[in-house]
Amino acid sequence: MSRPGAVADPLVETLRKPVFAARLARLVSIEEAPGDLVERAESLGWASIHARRRQLETAGSASSAKVPEALAKESLGLRDRMFRLCEYHFGDDPTVGPTVAYVREETGYLDRANDLETLADLCEQHPDAIKADQRNYRATDVADARRVAAALYRALGDERDGSAHWMQSQSGLWPLLLQTWAEVQRAGRFLAPLGQGEALFSSLVSAARALAPKGSPPAKTEPDAPTPPTT
Repeated sequence: MSRPGAVADPLVETLRKPVFAARLARLVSIEEAPGDLVERAESLGWASIHARRRQLETAGSASSAKVPEALAKESLGLRDRMFRLCEYHFGDDPTVGPTVAYVREETGYLDRANDLETLADLCEQHPDAIKADQRNYRATDVADARRVAAALYRALGDERDGSAHWMQSQSGLWPLLLQTWAEVQRAGRFLAPLGQGEALFSSLVSAARALAPKGSPPAKTEPDAPTPPTT
């Protein structure tokens, strides 16, 4: 979530520029935009950055020595393949896409276990959308992801507890950030010069993807397209 939070800050500053601020004030005066929009977006952006950093700090402190090599290898391969599956099929979905973008930021074994649980939820909730994908889909994915996540949790033991608070904080902030971003996007696109609104105020997911580090799991590409079933 740190990337979405980081995305919010510069666009809040855009709305504070005189050319935008005066127009936004007019929208507020006729009750077409909330008066606290800029301040709320800024606060949520910084809160999400802080929560993510603290969660990564505590998750990163978990001892990798406790995770058997075979489990580390299996969990990484399973997580990356299921991410590619969900990224291809759900990455552009306005409802599910933000969850996929959130999963993209995997750091450490605890984060990997949480990602596996989230990916299992997505696959369990949308089976018809993915079952024809012969490249990345496996019928046992949901069960395997939950089994491997549970094994990681057991291996890490009490060390996972240190990041539980910050993980819960992120979960609570995420929908608030999405809702506020939608308001920022709507107001920003209305106020922007003709033809510039979409570029200046893109979706939160698209803007976060643009900040993805080179080491992130790959975004969907044509080779990952589902292979038609053979007859």
